[in-house]
Amino acid sequence: MDIDRVDPDLRATTRRMPRFRLENALFRRAAAGATRLTPGARVSGVERRTARAGGVRLRVYVPERASGAALLWIHGGGLVMGSPRMDDRLCGETAARTGAIVVSVDYRVAPKHPFPAALEDVAAGFAWLVAHAAGYAVDPLRIAVGGQSAGGGLAAALVQRLHDEGTPVAAQWLWCPMLDDRTAADRSRDADDHFV
Repeated sequence: MDIDRVDPDLRATTRRMPRFRLENALFRRAAAGATRLTPGARVSGVERRTARAGGVRLRVYVPERASGAALLWIHGGGLVMGSPRMDDRLCGETAARTGAIVVSVDYRVAPKHPFPAALEDVAAGFAWLVAHAAGYAVDPLRIAVGGQSAGGGLAAALVQRLHDEGTPVAAQWLWCPMLDDRTAADRSRDADDHFV
């Protein structure tokens, strides 16, 4: 680990942080188990439901006062871990504050399910939302797609795919999206001792 590449004010803390090796199967199993044990959060004024788009599980957040808009939300986790329940509070509060129906997709993760599994799952979630829009009083032209980190990368990929297919999307909400393929595709960086 090249500690000199870290801001001087953060070096002492960085030295004490545990190292994560996402390639380690034991670490991935432990992370998946921890994800399943993460308690869900409820937000006042928002009903949380579950649904399925084929084999894909969805969490649906329905505010008391729906605005006719919706958000397809995609969780983060580096494409190798995570679940919608870790974003329960964010999705619930977003639904409560905006009046949008929020649908969060429990997509399949790598390496067990390699590309394009996650993208296919979020596409199925979007198709489910469009198909069920009338039942939630959602205008299909007012559906946004968003996500955090790996979910942001998947959101951007999904919106590009939908655009190419001629399907309208109202907006994107990309929160610290995992978009830059330059470091992952640069094999000369493999020898670097990355923090994660």
